[in-house]
Amino acid sequence: AGSASDKSEADLMAPGAPSPVIRISPVTQKPQGRITHVPVEIKEEKNRLMLENSHFIVELSMSPSLGLTRIYNKHIASDCLSDRESSRIFIVWSDDKRIESQEFLVEDVKIERQDKRATLEISHGASGLRGELGISIDDSPEIIFSLSLKNESNETRKVRILFPYLENLLVGKELRDNYYLAPYKGGICGNKPYEIRIAYGQHTGSMQVLSLYNPELGGGVYTWIKDKTGRMKTIILRKIEKEGKRVPVSSMLEPDMRMKEDVSLLKPGTEMSFYSYPYNLEPKETLSLPDAVLGIHPGDMKVALKSYSEWAHTWFKPQNVPAWLKDSFHYVVV
Repeated sequence: AGSASDKSEADLMAPGAPSPVIRISPVTQKPQGRITHVPVEIKEEKNRLMLENSHFIVELSMSPSLGLTRIYNKHIASDCLSDRESSRIFIVWSDDKRIESQEFLVEDVKIERQDKRATLEISHGASGLRGELGISIDDSPEIIFSLSLKNESNETRKVRILFPYLENLLVGKELRDNYYLAPYKGGICGNKPYEIRIAYGQHTGSMQVLSLYNPELGGGVYTWIKDKTGRMKTIILRKIEKEGKRVPVSSMLEPDMRMKEDVSLLKPGTEMSFYSYPYNLEPKETLSLPDAVLGIHPGDMKVALKSYSEWAHTWFKPQNVPAWLKDSFHYVVV
């Protein structure tokens, strides 16, 4: 098929005409990493948790603070976190008090080698929150994170959670080579410094997926949420090129979908995160959040979209759209 420029406007608009080829980023190159089969492994070593398979190496620090310290993509032979930087995994607001993942104490680690899963028992004494952070891998390019929190106090807590929270992402060495996909309506793809806040559950948010990739290296990372409920959440992508410099913001959110405060450290790199609509957590009640997927892969944002699509099609049933509505443009329902 030729490019859009090879055909006239009449050809492109003709009934039954194939969609034009539109390049939204540089052509994604073939990744140069050497992939060999590596058995799936999870191991604990010197207060670190290490996860490896044929696609990636991922490391978490458990002490003195809990965080992601390495995301290595074997397909492109490159780290996906900025040099010497780590990433918080989640942030909790309990009655507007902010508690970051590194403030939680890792009390115990259980590794189930047959199920390829690690479970970290975590607690934060001052807030009365206790929970589990789970990490599961197999021989695929994806890691599944789970998070549950129990209110051990005798009072109801209003809880908001940023999970997953991935920061200081850098695929390769040059920030300008990092392109992103944010699911604002039909999707925004680009490489300019920007912050995009999207309301999933309202008209601005179409999907629960974010992607960051380097077309020159031919790979990247993505994250999406396994949430079938349609519960409202805020999807946030922010790319920063100069330390300490804020970037333009696109945001159309109702009050409960806005974060009370900015948690960014404003370091060069990209942040990808999902912010929950508030939960009321009763005394002794446990909240289990939808699982979060972290993909470490060859290719571009289409790999992320395919992964999300395959999951969504296991449960989503398309609705029959009336013929009259398909041909109605600028139609507003109040």
